[in-house]
Amino acid sequence: MEVVCGIPGELQRHFGIDVRVFAALYAAKVILFWVFVFIAVKSHGKRERNLTLLWAGSAVAVGLSPYTYLLLAGRNIPLWLGFVLGICVVLSLCAVLKEIRNRLQRRGSGESAC
Repeated sequence: MEVVCGIPGELQRHFGIDVRVFAALYAAKVILFWVFVFIAVKSHGKRERNLTLLWAGSAVAVGLSPYTYLLLAGRNIPLWLGFVLGICVVLSLCAVLKEIRNRLQRRGSGESAC
């Protein structure tokens, strides 16, 4: 049990990040991401293109916020981790666009978007 309890302190010492801030950003990201995707789909249904792009971009930004914190506030971050986080950025963007496209197709076919 000591090993598990010591991990946050070790991460904080080695990488220089506050684990509580990272965890809070990660928890907030989950809720806000889906709220922004829902609002983007609703604004697209109202044909408000600028608002749709704003909310979809906000969903991506919120989804990437914990990883951005890690890259900006952290130190001694290995180079490979930068590549992995870059892949996460690309995959997150693709996932958001795919989810919005799926919801729009369901809405256009008369099915429920929820």
